[in-house]
Amino acid sequence: MIKVENYIDVRKRLVELDCPQPAGVVVLPQNFAHASEKSDLRYTLEGVTLTKFLKQEGLEVGIVAGAEHSSDPEIYMSLMVVLPTIVLTATHVIQNPDSMTLVLTLIESFCRTHFARAQKVANVKFAIVEERTPDSSCRKISYEGPVNGIKEMRPYVGLDATTD
Repeated sequence: MIKVENYIDVRKRLVELDCPQPAGVVVLPQNFAHASEKSDLRYTLEGVTLTKFLKQEGLEVGIVAGAEHSSDPEIYMSLMVVLPTIVLTATHVIQNPDSMTLVLTLIESFCRTHFARAQKVANVKFAIVEERTPDSSCRKISYEGPVNGIKEMRPYVGLDATTD
């Protein structure tokens, strides 16, 4: 299932929480939209692991300063893997036009690699937030489904569905 909706202005939310604007592709804490203050922000284990993986693959990845690491894994009994929301700022996409393709490819690779031990991963759930110009409004594209269906997000994020 793919869902497209408006999302909060990430830059304004960072200012509200007194957090500096991270550079690159930004991995958001799980509770970014609803945290009362910076000290309430939490990264899940999957968020920390995904961030490390993306950096190892050469992607410039930013995190929200001040967020803590939660030790509670977000893998549910149904084998649903819940990954964090990833933000691609307009500036980053303009400077790195292939970043959306790379992020989707790396998320699929991450799921296949890091959850291979669990016989099978039935489903994955994550979202990508695109900052749009000129007003910095944000659009959230959420995905929930099998790992091999991640490529179905391509047309929703402005990519050719047939390109690998």
